[in-house]
Amino acid sequence: MENTSKCKSCGAPVKWIKSTRGKWMIVDAEPIPAMLGEIRTFEDGSVRQAVEGEIGYIDHHSTCPDAAKYRRKK
Repeated sequence: MENTSKCKSCGAPVKWIKSTRGKWMIVDAEPIPAMLGEIRTFEDGSVRQAVEGEIGYIDHHSTCPDAAKYRRKK
């Protein structure tokens, strides 16, 4: 099942990946190669530092211009 949609706020294409803890994470729809040490989300639901050139997804909260609207208040 492909879990893609559009961000309700900015309209960008996003994908939903289930984390290793069973929670859904929103990421940018297109995977991209990482620079050494960048954090990426992977198809298996893991979130970790990537090795140079490893393909993974960027957390959409990092790229959405309206992300602050959706942050939980502490």
